[in-house]
Amino acid sequence: MKLKIIGRIRNFLIATMEALKKPRTNTQIIQQNVLLRFKELNKFLINHAQGIFIEVSNYYCELMCGIYYNIFKLYISEVAKLYEEKIRKNESIIVEDSDSVSKKQSIFDLSARGNILNNINKEPIIYHISLEKKLTHTLEEIFRSQNKLLVDATINEYYFVLEFFNLKQQQCSYIFNAIFKKSVQHFLDSLQNTVNYSFDPLGLLLIIKINEYFKDFMVKNEVPILDFYFDKVDFVLWPKIVQILDNHIVIIKQGTSKGIKPTSTSVIPITKRYVELASSVYKIIQEKPHVMLSMRMTQMKSAIFELLKSMGDKFSSDKLKVLFLLNNLDYICSSFKDLRQEKLTDLISLQKEYNQLAPTYINSLVLQEFKSLLDVVYRYATETGSEGSMKLVEEEKIKGVNKTYLESVGNDFALSWAKKVDGLKQIIYVGITSRSAAKQLFGSLLKDVMNKYLAFGEIVRIGHQDYFKEITTQHVIVDLNARYKSLRSESESAL
Repeated sequence: MKLKIIGRIRNFLIATMEALKKPRTNTQIIQQNVLLRFKELNKFLINHAQGIFIEVSNYYCELMCGIYYNIFKLYISEVAKLYEEKIRKNESIIVEDSDSVSKKQSIFDLSARGNILNNINKEPIIYHISLEKKLTHTLEEIFRSQNKLLVDATINEYYFVLEFFNLKQQQCSYIFNAIFKKSVQHFLDSLQNTVNYSFDPLGLLLIIKINEYFKDFMVKNEVPILDFYFDKVDFVLWPKIVQILDNHIVIIKQGTSKGIKPTSTSVIPITKRYVELASSVYKIIQEKPHVMLSMRMTQMKSAIFELLKSMGDKFSSDKLKVLFLLNNLDYICSSFKDLRQEKLTDLISLQKEYNQLAPTYINSLVLQEFKSLLDVVYRYATETGSEGSMKLVEEEKIKGVNKTYLESVGNDFALSWAKKVDGLKQIIYVGITSRSAAKQLFGSLLKDVMNKYLAFGEIVRIGHQDYFKEITTQHVIVDLNARYKSLRSESESAL
C-alpha cells in the first residue's frame, strides 16, 4: 500500500506540474494556487521515499529550466531589436569641425539617461507596446528590464521552492542552479556579445550601478542565490569600460601630436566634449569611486591639459595662449564644481593650473597700460606672493630716486588710470567667455593695480616727501577700492 501511495503521489505531482508547460500559462498562478496545495505530499516523499522525492524535484527543475530559458531567450531577442546605440565607435572627444559638434553636442552628456538610477524597479519593457509606439531603448534600459525579469523570477522561484519542497535555505542552491543555470548563462552570453560591440562607457557604467542595485536588492530580500551572476556581470563590464576610456586617452594624445590649431581663444568643442564625458562619469561613480576608473579619468585630464597647452602654443602671442587656456580651464573647472565634489582630484589639479595662469594674464594687461608705473615699482619693490602685495627694498636706495620721473609717472597715472582701467575691463569682458570668470579676473586686476599704486605711494613717501602730499589728495586708492568692493558685492549677489 505504501508503494502504491508513493507511486500515485509521484504520478500526480508530475501530472500537475505538466500544467506549467501549457502555452501562455502564468507559472506563478499555477505554483501558488495549485502546486502549493499539495506541498504536504513532498513532505511525505521526503520521509518515506527520498529517491522518488529527488526524481520529482529533478523533473520540476528540468521542466522549469526549459520554461524560463525559453521565456528569457525570447525576451532578450525581442528587446534587442529595440536597442538604440547612443555612442558609436567613431564618436570621439577630438573633433575639429564645430558645426558637426553643434548638431550632436550632447553625445557624451548623461542628461536624462541618469534618471534610470531612480527608476530601476519600474516595470520591464513590454516589447509589443514599444514596437507599436516605435520606441527605442538605450543599452542600460534594456539591461535593467531584462534583469528586472530575472531578479523577480528568481525571488519568486526561490520562495516557492523553499515552501513547496520543504527545504531550508542552505538546501536550495542545488535546485536553483538546476532551474536557472541555463538562463543565467544565456543572460551572460548575451551581455558579453553586446559589450563586445559597445563603445558607450556611460551605458556600461550605468549597468554597473544597476547591477549593484539588484545585488543589494537580493540581499535585502534574503535571497542569496545570484551573487555569482552579479559578480560575472562586473567581470564582463569593467575591462570593456577601461578599454573604451583608454582608447579615448590615446585619441586625445594623438590630437596633441597632430598639432590641432584652434580658431579662437574661446572654449573649443574638444573641451566641451571632454567635460560632457568626464562630468557624466563622475556623476555615475560619485557615491562609489572605482580605483581603475578614477586612474583613467586622471590620465584623460592630463592628456586634455597637454592638448590644450599644445593648441595654445599655436597662437602668435603668449597673451593669447594664456587667454585660450584660461577660457578652457575655467569651463572645465566650473563644470566640475557643479558636480559638488570639492575633493575631486582632477578639479583641484586643473584649478591649480588656472590659478597660476590668471596672475600671468592680469600682469600682462597691467603691464600693457601701466608700464611706467610698473617700471618704478619693480625697481624698488618685489612681490611677496601674498595676493600681490609688495615689499620695498632698503630706504637708502629709494631716496636716490629720480624725483622728476616720479612726478611724471604719478601725474600720468592720476590723469589716465580710470580710462585705462575701463579699457582693460572691456578687454577682459570680451576675451573671457564666462561672465563670472571675467568679473573675478577684473577684480584681481583692480586689486593688482591698487597694490602697485600703494607700493608706488610708499616709494614716493620715502624718495619724494613733497610730492607725497600731493598724491595723497588724489583719492586714486579710494576710487579703485570703491570699484573693487562694488564688483565683489555684485558677484556675491549673483551667487
